[in-house]
Amino acid sequence: MKLIVVGLFFWAQSVIFCIKNLPIFFKHPYLIYIDFWLFIYYFFNFSQEKHLVEMKQACNKKGWSFNDDTSDFTYGETPYFTIRNILKSVSPTANDTFVDLGSGKGRCVLFAACYFGLEAVGVDMIPSFRILSSKVVNRLSLTSINLVESDFEAINFDNYSIIYICGTCFGKETWDIIHSKLGAVKTGTRVVSVTYSLQSSNLRMVSASVERFEWGLDKVYIYQCG
Repeated sequence: MKLIVVGLFFWAQSVIFCIKNLPIFFKHPYLIYIDFWLFIYYFFNFSQEKHLVEMKQACNKKGWSFNDDTSDFTYGETPYFTIRNILKSVSPTANDTFVDLGSGKGRCVLFAACYFGLEAVGVDMIPSFRILSSKVVNRLSLTSINLVESDFEAINFDNYSIIYICGTCFGKETWDIIHSKLGAVKTGTRVVSVTYSLQSSNLRMVSASVERFEWGLDKVYIYQCG
């Protein structure tokens, strides 16, 4: 009975999200095409079992202990209407470069590039996310998008002017890495953090709001360097 209730909840939520995304799809119908190919590639090539194997391999590379609930790899998506609201609030321009830390399937990256015309990068440690979403990028010839299989230690935050961190389930080690790297970002860089406020002396908070995500309502903090 509980599974039925949960299933009905997520079905109803999906319908509501589709309705709220309609104005976005009308303005940028190409996003429907992107969602279609994401669905096709992931439906036929991705499974929970494969995801668990890749999570274990990623943990081994980092020297982390692994269990099925390893928090850093908990997956949840940001709806299009939410990432639109967030990006509008940071006033993106054609000169900005966007990075999503823990990008998953890359929908935020794809949206930033297609809706706002940004050069966009997605970073994730799960190989299938990079491989499958890169097939969509290549199939649709989306030249302003780059999907990278990497941990955050290897990423130079100075290369980006808009940094999106949906770190709701990130562990302490991951946050320590992020905070250390945020201490050296360039003046003018905007940083978006979901759920958690940031602890970096060179960042000032611009705004705080509550937005809708796949897992429910959550806080969004926006900072600017300098």
